[in-house]
Amino acid sequence: MTDRARAMRELFDRGFAAPPAEPTPPTRDLLRIRLGDMPHAIALDDIAALHAGLAILALPTTVRELRGVVVLRGQLVPIYDLAMLLGFPPAAATARWIVTLRTRAIGLVFDGSDGHARVPVAALASGIVRFDDHACTVIARRDLEARLDKER
Repeated sequence: MTDRARAMRELFDRGFAAPPAEPTPPTRDLLRIRLGDMPHAIALDDIAALHAGLAILALPTTVRELRGVVVLRGQLVPIYDLAMLLGFPPAAATARWIVTLRTRAIGLVFDGSDGHARVPVAALASGIVRFDDHACTVIARRDLEARLDKER
């Protein structure tokens, strides 16, 4: 038996002798966003798509949170101001980020995107996670849907 074959066999055998690896805790992927200067996050599995720079056509409406509509894949999609839905001051008129929800054919405009984060599911129990010494509120889909139903 060659030295290389012997080394491979020993490595293979050690793999069975070692204790099993600890299971990794489940994680959830988040999109980090800003509403004004306040950090928030939305679970990626609640988002159908992220868009930047779409032209929003304003509509005459009494619904303050409704910014207008955009055309996506040949369909009109209403765009709501996410900050206003959550009770904060409106997003800047120049806000260019929009997420469309997986569960509804609507979009939400917000001020900025700070990228992706993967966090342990256990860290989401309070609805707040920490990034870079900043507390970040995770926006729950059920809360968004309840607020959207209230606006309709």
